[in-house]
Amino acid sequence: MNRRVLMVTAAWPPVARAGVRRPLRLARRLPELGWDPVILTPAPETVFRRLPLMDESLTVPNVEVHRVPGVIPSTRIARGVSRLPGLLAKPLNRVIQDSLRPDQYPEWGGAALRAAKKLAAIDVVWVTG
Repeated sequence: MNRRVLMVTAAWPPVARAGVRRPLRLARRLPELGWDPVILTPAPETVFRRLPLMDESLTVPNVEVHRVPGVIPSTRIARGVSRLPGLLAKPLNRVIQDSLRPDQYPEWGGAALRAAKKLAAIDVVWVTG
């Protein structure tokens, strides 16, 4: 029986960012080594201020994937400001962008932890940033 590895990664296909390549290649090879990858990744629409490019052509192995939504205040604020008229949005957006964290994944961490606790029989946790 294979052991299970929980792979916590900020990006997973169809998100086409540079950070998706390493966990994807690793997840493809782990079954050959006796490991079943379980992917824990954010739901793209909840963490990205602007959705990144999506690439449906990425070859994804047949693995268990959990897309965890999160309440990300910085993302919601940025999206709300972008809906304002241009004269208001531009200066407000600049102030907000300067005050927000450059990375919203720490805000997603709580939702990821709650989701991970519900998963059964995880032997090892692998995290990438």
